Parts: sequence; structure tokens; C-alpha cells
Amino acid sequence: MKRTQTHFSMTTSAKLLGLGVALSLSLSSCASHVVYTTGHTGINNVPLAYSKMGSGGPTVVFQSGLGDGKDSWSPIASSLARGSQVFAYDRPGYGDSKESSAARDPCTIATELRSALHQAGVRPPFLLVGHSIGGIYQYAFARMYAEDVLGVVLIDPTHPRHWETIQAQSPTLTATMKTVRLVGFSATERREFDEQTTCLDRFDFKQPLTMPVKVMLRTEFQKIESGAFEKIVKDLQPDWKTITGTPELIYVQGAGHYIHRDQTQQVIKTIADFRSEVSHQAK
Repeated sequence: MKRTQTHFSMTTSAKLLGLGVALSLSLSSCASHVVYTTGHTGINNVPLAYSKMGSGGPTVVFQSGLGDGKDSWSPIASSLARGSQVFAYDRPGYGDSKESSAARDPCTIATELRSALHQAGVRPPFLLVGHSIGGIYQYAFARMYAEDVLGVVLIDPTHPRHWETIQAQSPTLTATMKTVRLVGFSATERREFDEQTTCLDRFDFKQPLTMPVKVMLRTEFQKIESGAFEKIVKDLQPDWKTITGTPELIYVQGAGHYIHRDQTQQVIKTIADFRSEVSHQAK
């Protein structure tokens, strides 16, 4: 289910639903000379659809946010494929991938991605890119399989304590989000939402990642997001320095939660430059 910016009426119910959609956004997520391949891998007996294009390393591996599949990366992937191989896939329950009965926690999803890469013939090293809740999944991948990862780019990632903080600080936002979860999410999205922090307690968030990291953060909020939600997001953003070990955060002007849509060229340049940087460091 794609997340789109929507205009709402002035009724209380519509405003609450709109706020819920805005909250869910915080979880979410070829040139002719470039070889483009699509296919399926089998993980836990579930076919996963993927696409890969380009050649050379490090392979840029995309992970989407809640409700988004591999196609959400199309413009960026096509551009970056001119410099190296890129890989994007539909998680179970999205796009052309069937639903899975396996756990939907970050560690399971990271393990599934690694298996999918192997089955698709994509070998490390990887440059991981994750948006929204996909940022948590790529963080888990980098923690679990650090030897495979040259670098990580997180695009407005969901903070590990995002939902916990909302519940602690705003009963209204909590009630709204629970309603949206019930009536607006697919079964897969509900499971990913419910298990978004399961398994993360195995990681020490005070210890930086062992590879270079770029963190791109939003600066724009919709009117419906003003108030408690905007404050919570802004208050949590600085934590990413400690969580990842990055020396600086990239606050992207003119961009909301979907930074890669609002400022596509800046995202492409950031990833391409970072790819060159980590490739040079690895030599």
C-alpha cells in the first residue's frame, strides 16, 4: 500500500485519520546501456521478487519503508546503476512477493535479505540504503553481518524508540495510530509495525556501527503533523549520531519523510559520492 500525501476535510475523524497516515509515513518507505534483471528467490518457501541492474561493486542494496516495494527506488536505482550494481526487492507481502508466516522483526528481515542476495547471485561488499522502517532493517543487517557491509545510508529512518516515545508522550497520537493500524494497514504491515523493535535489544545503541554511515533527515512536516508528532520526531533525530557513530547528520532542506522523492537528485548524489568514498577506503 503506497503512502500518499492527502488533503483532509475539517471533520475530527478525517483529521485523526490523516494524522494517522502521517504517523505511518514515519515507518514507511534504466538507461539503455544498463543491464536490468528481474527474478524470484525462495526464502522460507516464499518467493521474493527482486530487480538488479548495473555491474561492479559495491552493490547498492535498497530496503523500503512500510507499505513500499522495490519500485519506490526506481529513479534512484536507475541512476546509480551506471556506477555499480544495484539491488531492490519486495519484502514478503509486498508487490510480487507472497506473504510469509515467518517473524517480521528486523533481524529476521535482515537475514532474509542476506539470503535473497546470495540466491540472486549478488555478492558482498554491500552499500546498504534504507528508508523509514527499512532503516531499522538495514541497521540490523549492518550489526549482524558487518563483514559484508562497506557503508550504510539511512534516509529518514524510524527511530528504535519512535513508537515507544509516542505511547509515552501522547495518548491522542497513540489512539490514532492504533486506529490506523487496524483499519489502514495490510496484514503484513500490521505485523511489521507490531514487531518493529523485536530483537533490537541484542544491539548496544551506544556503540557505533563499525562502517561509515550517512543519515539523511527530514526538515519539512505537513500541517497535519504539527504539534506533538513533529516535536517527537525532532527530539529523536539527534540520537542517530550515537546510534550509528556518524560524525554529522544531513538535514535535507525542502524534504519531508520521503526525502528520496522530495529531493531525488540530492539523494542520488549523496549515495554516489558515498559509494566512491567507501570504495576508495576499502582499497
